[in-house]
Amino acid sequence: MGHPLRTFITIFYVTECSPDKNRDKVIRSFTKEKNLTIEAKISFRQAMGDETLREAIGILLFLTLFFLLDSTSTQAVYTVSLHKGAGFTVQETMNISLILTIVFFPTKFIGTYIIDALGRRPVMFLAGVICFGKSILMVITQVVIYFVGQSLLTKIMYVAVECLTGSIPATGVTSLHVLFISELFPPSARTSVAQVMIIIAMIIDTPLLAMFPFVYSYFPPGFFVPFAISQVICGIYLYRHMPETSGRAVCDIIESMEKTVTSRAHSLLLDEKTPLIRDRAQTLTTKRNSILNSSRTRASTFDQRLLPHNIHIY
Repeated sequence: MGHPLRTFITIFYVTECSPDKNRDKVIRSFTKEKNLTIEAKISFRQAMGDETLREAIGILLFLTLFFLLDSTSTQAVYTVSLHKGAGFTVQETMNISLILTIVFFPTKFIGTYIIDALGRRPVMFLAGVICFGKSILMVITQVVIYFVGQSLLTKIMYVAVECLTGSIPATGVTSLHVLFISELFPPSARTSVAQVMIIIAMIIDTPLLAMFPFVYSYFPPGFFVPFAISQVICGIYLYRHMPETSGRAVCDIIESMEKTVTSRAHSLLLDEKTPLIRDRAQTLTTKRNSILNSSRTRASTFDQRLLPHNIHIY
């Protein structure tokens, strides 16, 4: 449940400023979003216990891993070492960083418009292709430096890597984490999910930055190869599961995900040909664990105590 004052301000703003034809629709959507859960606050453990919210957490987690298991943070922290490894001097490194910062600064304002104009999935696909291409080019650059040595070619290749790194925020993909937390989860679960994602990011990113000097000193390409592999795995998962949420109400997005998860579970149940199918069918039919207060959950959940004891579901 939201704060009463904030709820009143939102409804007052919608009532006074929205056109008459959209006013009822906006208020109805806001009310449904507010009432998606009965609890005022849902913990991360409770969210993981719900099938639909667990699906949303998986999408957010793989999105985080896709951009976290990447060389961007390493390039920012160890930029001088990487440039010197490619053949640049410290002064040339500073000049390149300054030029790229000036060139790509305007693109930071374009991304917010692109993500609304194209949608979430096209932006993720575009940013994913750029990020994966950057990872592959980084591996090739490090392989050439390690086996052949520094040259004009390695300088050009590393500048290309830096350009690809600077072009990723221009797609607006850096806003996806915040958007998905607000679009894939009810208000009562957003804080706990966001806190866990921040902790996961710190747990993964800190050891990677600490490991870089040791791995880079022995075999530089070995540090960047796992990034390309992980991005393929995360990219395939996101392509299959990430929904398009642009221009949709939160309650509609969550109900659509709930329908997809339920349909997938029943498909797996019908395809299974083991004796366990009867027990699993009984579990799915009599009780569906969900903390959501959506229309589909209310229609598919009922109390087992209402069943007569002499009736068995097969």
